[in-house]
Amino acid sequence: MSSSGASDGRTSAASGSLVIPGDKISSDASDRLGHGVIKLNGELIATKLGYLVEKSGEISIMPVHTAYFPRPGDLVIG
Repeated sequence: MSSSGASDGRTSAASGSLVIPGDKISSDASDRLGHGVIKLNGELIATKLGYLVEKSGEISIMPVHTAYFPRPGDLVIG
């Protein structure tokens, strides 16, 4: 990987920005990893398509598209 970002030249992402799998999120590995983020060679890399969320020292990705799973008590038609 290059020092400027992912292997294809993408750069670091800011909180709230849309990221795609393979985007370099940060090189600050002191943050806790949340959903959709992995640590690879000391850098935080996105594994899902979504919006970057930094909350209480944790970096995660809020997916653009999620599946709906009904819970007990929900009205399901069909």
